Amino acid sequence: MKKVILSACVALLVLSFIPSAFSRGGELQEGDLVDNFILKEGLTMKNVSFIDNIKGKTKYTAIIFANTACGACRKEMRTLSDLSSQYEDFMTYVVLVDMRGADIVSDYDKQFQYDVTYLLDPDFSIPPVYGFSFTPSMLIVDKAGVIVYKKGGYNIKKDKDLLIRKVRDLFK
Repeated sequence: MKKVILSACVALLVLSFIPSAFSRGGELQEGDLVDNFILKEGLTMKNVSFIDNIKGKTKYTAIIFANTACGACRKEMRTLSDLSSQYEDFMTYVVLVDMRGADIVSDYDKQFQYDVTYLLDPDFSIPPVYGFSFTPSMLIVDKAGVIVYKKGGYNIKKDKDLLIRKVRDLFK
């Protein structure tokens, strides 16, 4: 019995050190505030903070977690880029979780010419906070920093129209 009590006490002690996402009850969901993060901008290598540089700058902001080798990521980035061009108050940030990091961003930007800002997360540290373990995954966040839409994956045949409708509905 003493071993069970000791084991329970040790388990509670260990659990008290688990990161904040778990202390909130799991990953962030629609309706939750985005946690602050600071990442390097892919072309300038300047630090970009969600709270200081992204939150509140536009009515809605898309944050897509992508990899440069991912075809579905490129399709979703094209759709979001087109939406950013179409809606003045809509901005897209691409968090590249590519391990190649900054070395690939300039050539990638020149090749695809998306209307996005690239942020670098080669350690894949941000997506798990939202429950994502794959690319593409994305969030749409309102001006106050609240997640208004969250989705993982991208079905090339269905999701383009779904995403366009979602953004159009947000701006109604």
